[in-house]
Amino acid sequence: MTGVPDVLAYAVVGRGRWATRMAGVLSGEGRVVRGVPEARRRPGEDADDYAARLGSALRGSGAGVAWICVPPGPHIAPLVGAALTSGLHVVVEKPWMCTPGETAALATLAQQSGRVVGVDYEYCLLDGVARWREHHGPGAGLRFGGTFDVAVADHLGLAPLWNLGSHLLAIKEYAVPAATVGEIRCGYGRPPERLAWVADGARDVVDFGDHGEPIIQRFVSLFEEAVGAGGQGEAAFPLDLAFAGRVGAAVEELARS
Repeated sequence: MTGVPDVLAYAVVGRGRWATRMAGVLSGEGRVVRGVPEARRRPGEDADDYAARLGSALRGSGAGVAWICVPPGPHIAPLVGAALTSGLHVVVEKPWMCTPGETAALATLAQQSGRVVGVDYEYCLLDGVARWREHHGPGAGLRFGGTFDVAVADHLGLAPLWNLGSHLLAIKEYAVPAATVGEIRCGYGRPPERLAWVADGARDVVDFGDHGEPIIQRFVSLFEEAVGAGGQGEAAFPLDLAFAGRVGAAVEELARS
């Protein structure tokens, strides 16, 4: 890839289950992985000190990309800002719940610093979603719906519409942004089911339960291509902050309705 080292180093921020999984995936793809486990804000630590401490840890990692694997909250915007000002590209786990003002400020900072920020809405890279983009995009006149039910309980304190439904609405935004939103169902402690569909009468369904596709690896490849191409204009990463902001707005609108 033009402008991208053969092996990029990733600083994986966090120490939970997902951070461990991402470190394993990245190592399996031949990437150098450095851990930054102390991502929590300390008691009594103000926002500036928190950002400075994380920025120092990220610079010290020698990595080119920060992969932020911590649950959403008020710490996310300072974390992303610290990574950008420290010269790193950034990947953030979903859901993106920062305010529109925070999102715009971070997007401006990324553009000014020549860095790429991506949000890991990896289900957008399913084969079935690619087919939708080709055959149904942008989706005018279609109706979109989906189900994302999981058997496990909520371990993050996130409403299912944010934690699970945001994946469905990201698929819509990526493949058929002009479609109208129909039934969206998502929840914890239910028989597992992961479906998305579009319809203008007959349904075209993507079943992504036990899909077996290397979507995280596709995300990494697409992200690194954007990094190598400069990440601006036509080379912009499609699952960027602007995209995540639109998905967040769609979740908010659906929650209100």
